[in-house]
Amino acid sequence: MIYDAIIVGLGPGGSVAAQILAEHGMRVLAFDKDYMPRYKPCGGAISARVSQVLAEDFSDVVEATIYGGEFTFRGTERFSARFHKPVVHMVMRPQFDLLLSHSARLKGADLHEGERVRAIQPHDDHVDVMTSDGVYRAAWLIGADGASGLVRRHVTPAYYAVPIAGLEAEIAPEPQIVQRYTDAVTLDFGDMPNGYSWIFPKRDHLSVGTAGAFRQVAHPRCRYSRFLNHEGLGHWTDEKVYGHIIPMHLGGRVHVHHQRLLLIGDAARLVDPFLGEGIYYAIKSAHIASHALVDAHAAPHAGDLYTQRLKDTVSDLQTSLKVARLLYCFPQYGYYLFKTCPELVYGYFNVLCGDLKISEFYRALRRIALSNALRSMSWLRDIQYRIPVVTGPRSQIRSA
Repeated sequence: MIYDAIIVGLGPGGSVAAQILAEHGMRVLAFDKDYMPRYKPCGGAISARVSQVLAEDFSDVVEATIYGGEFTFRGTERFSARFHKPVVHMVMRPQFDLLLSHSARLKGADLHEGERVRAIQPHDDHVDVMTSDGVYRAAWLIGADGASGLVRRHVTPAYYAVPIAGLEAEIAPEPQIVQRYTDAVTLDFGDMPNGYSWIFPKRDHLSVGTAGAFRQVAHPRCRYSRFLNHEGLGHWTDEKVYGHIIPMHLGGRVHVHHQRLLLIGDAARLVDPFLGEGIYYAIKSAHIASHALVDAHAAPHAGDLYTQRLKDTVSDLQTSLKVARLLYCFPQYGYYLFKTCPELVYGYFNVLCGDLKISEFYRALRRIALSNALRSMSWLRDIQYRIPVVTGPRSQIRSA
């Protein structure tokens, strides 16, 4: 059989692409080298805006619903913020990915689990895919196999360094400790260059980790352990820790199309440079790529159509990169701004909910940062400042 599309990788992006294409009557084949469910090193945080691009009801696999967070600076200074509606949903990737892949199968997609793609041979009018079990042919191939995947190397063969990485573990403290976190995350800034450490609550345990520019520190694992010690979780620093690269969008041209190959999600480096969120962008790019194939009837111009429609998403990531550069280059000042300007906290919550564009948030952040620059100099000399607790209605940042 000649398929309309073959998908490599059954993470959220690959499964959503398979589902959409199958719903529109296209012949879809998807591969994953593992069998579902499989463990995936990932904090499992999905911003609430995912509801704008994911039709699937995933409430059954939500481990915790987040309404705010506690933010610390190098384990010392601390403030809290709560919102009036959910900003993030927590999932475990094995169950979340299984749900989406099962939905794709029910829609008519042909899924081959435990079958590894060995080689790809793109042509002008089709793509041949060689796997551990056979040879397949399709009009198009979608790469959802990550930044180090085989498909990505065919689209962008030049080597590039991945400077951002993460360490992540699942720990199971006593129930009363887990209960302390329930509906809020804990994020620590300032210790890990170009990144942060986190505690994400799950149903009966905690996901903990750190991510950032590991090459700029001698011992990333020590930063991870120090964070847990600051949070009173040092007893679990010996739990099994998984390492993984985070293919942040770092600016420049985004290569997502070559011949009859399309890249989505991590494979296209569509990961938020500020907080490292990748699941939302994987699903969003899967939507855009799939509908481009459907609307173009899998014709040769489908790749160009996908690239064109992805421009707004890439623009958002480029703006988020500006936010990251401002806040991570001056982490103490950035923390001070969020701590003393509640409208910034509410503004970013609205971004996560999909109610505010990141460009609007960045303009407000830049204006507030400049207006507070001189005043902050006296703050830097006085470490005994009041620690506010941020509460209240949604941000008025649009009119600020």
